[in-house]
Amino acid sequence: LENVSEPGLYRFRLPEPRGGFAYATVETDERQSDLRPLSEDAREALSRGWPLTFEAEPTRLVGRLLAGVGGDRQEIWRYLIFAALSGLCLEVWMTRRLVQGRGPIEPSPLNRQEGGVS
Repeated sequence: LENVSEPGLYRFRLPEPRGGFAYATVETDERQSDLRPLSEDAREALSRGWPLTFEAEPTRLVGRLLAGVGGDRQEIWRYLIFAALSGLCLEVWMTRRLVQGRGPIEPSPLNRQEGGVS
């Protein structure tokens, strides 16, 4: 199956016999519903290369958030990519609003001729 990204039931039109259909199901990935904490190895692999740390104690989390980064050197390419993607999303949103606000397209008066529209 190609271009099937969402779980659910899909209906496909068959070339032979004409008018025939086939049905297929795509199940969810059960790992998405697994709420168990990550193992230490999985946490380390997930945070490798990113300024990401895990905190098991919620009371210490607030202190870490308020403490800030400290003077550590930070790479900015991740922030630049995030800014570029945000700009693209904003552009798509603004374009959709512009197109939706126009309403139906009507023929231009310049294209009309005597006796009707050509």
